[in-house]
Amino acid sequence: MPSTAFAAMEDTITEIIHRHNSKLLSIGLSWHFIFSTSGVNAMMGAFNKSIHVKEQRPAWKHQVIAIALVIVLTIAIFVAVTILIGAQFLVDKNCPP
Repeated sequence: MPSTAFAAMEDTITEIIHRHNSKLLSIGLSWHFIFSTSGVNAMMGAFNKSIHVKEQRPAWKHQVIAIALVIVLTIAIFVAVTILIGAQFLVDKNCPP
């Protein structure tokens, strides 16, 4: 990370690390699932409209599928970021300059 970018974010990062606020974290996680599930629902509806298909599933099943997709996508993003960071660590450790 460039030093100027880190300097701009340093106070925020330090505050996040030193001030533990689990209530705020749980509220943020709840809102994350609500908004991301709504976004996935909208995308599913848009995909159905784009191919001129009427939704046949009940609303609750549609919601369960959206929640499952959000969970899978969240895990996939977490794994991808972990692989990127881990690969950079391994390259730095095993390949001297």
